[in-house]
Amino acid sequence: MISDHDDIRRLLSASDPTALDLIHERFCGLLHGYALSILGSSHDAEDVMQELFVSIATHRAQVASAANLAGYLVGMARNQALQCLRRRPRREHPLGDAIEVLVAAPGCVNDDDRTRALAAALLSLPLEQREVVALKIDEDRTFAEIGELLGVSINTVASRYRYAMEKLRAQLGAGFGGRDA
Repeated sequence: MISDHDDIRRLLSASDPTALDLIHERFCGLLHGYALSILGSSHDAEDVMQELFVSIATHRAQVASAANLAGYLVGMARNQALQCLRRRPRREHPLGDAIEVLVAAPGCVNDDDRTRALAAALLSLPLEQREVVALKIDEDRTFAEIGELLGVSINTVASRYRYAMEKLRAQLGAGFGGRDA
């Protein structure tokens, strides 16, 4: 992993286009999933990914000099996703996209009412809590890894996760199930 990051930094510094291939190979799943957790729309997440890679190519020197490459890329993805949210016309969250993602998850029970309730509950969480839940559950990251990616303390991550789980339980009921830290 360290070697991958060093290779990416070296290639970015040399303006070698294969750096973008390595970034895509190594980080695309994380970055796309993260953007999707913020936006709730697979279409918007795809747009953000395209904008993100243009931004990476444009600002390759800054990316190459980042001490925490993964955290820097997640920060860039977050900024792009927030710009996308600001450009969106005022409307409800696109539950259809969120449901599609949830139903596609391995081992997911295909119950439209429960899936719709889960998607609505997840999308109703404040962004800071939703992103922690997505990184913890979807990406199977530890609190320490999430803290490093988001640039916040492990205690902040744990608190955001705990508050999110409390809100989800309150909205969905105790019998809904779920996975804790």
